[in-house]
Amino acid sequence: MKLHSRQEIQNLLLNFKPSLCRTQFMKRDFEQHIRIMFTHEMQIRVRYGDTDKMGYVYYGNYPYYYEIARAEAIRALGVSYKSIEDTGVVMPVTRMNIKYIQPAFYDELLTIKVTIPELPGRIIVFNYEVINETGKRLNEGETCLIFLDTKTNLVTRTPEILLEKLKPFFE
Repeated sequence: MKLHSRQEIQNLLLNFKPSLCRTQFMKRDFEQHIRIMFTHEMQIRVRYGDTDKMGYVYYGNYPYYYEIARAEAIRALGVSYKSIEDTGVVMPVTRMNIKYIQPAFYDELLTIKVTIPELPGRIIVFNYEVINETGKRLNEGETCLIFLDTKTNLVTRTPEILLEKLKPFFE
């Protein structure tokens, strides 16, 4: 039996189709033995002010969409950015990568899929996928945020309030 990397397993789960049941890999086996990530989806309707002269969503708005989706993903865990900040920790973005695939247009309903692919330590990584109403992938990206202690201004570990909520997805 071939051993699969974490990425291969993630791809199999994300792209699971009933026909895969005929292979040696069964979705239920994966789900019973591993939980590999936290994923949350939300929708945003493109406003007129989000578009440029060509009618496309202005490229600089995707980081804003990511921020909204990231905050809502954390909220879906039962934690808010405010509750994290109340513990004396802030989460500045240290890196962002964006891949533009196809444009989004005014009044389209976009689904933003946010994934936390691994349990955070001092850094938390968020992956994003933007999909339109017809199911076309328009954009993908990644942000890395650090946990910063507001008193010392030094990098710190993931606050327990967030770590407790994320751990069940990675056991």
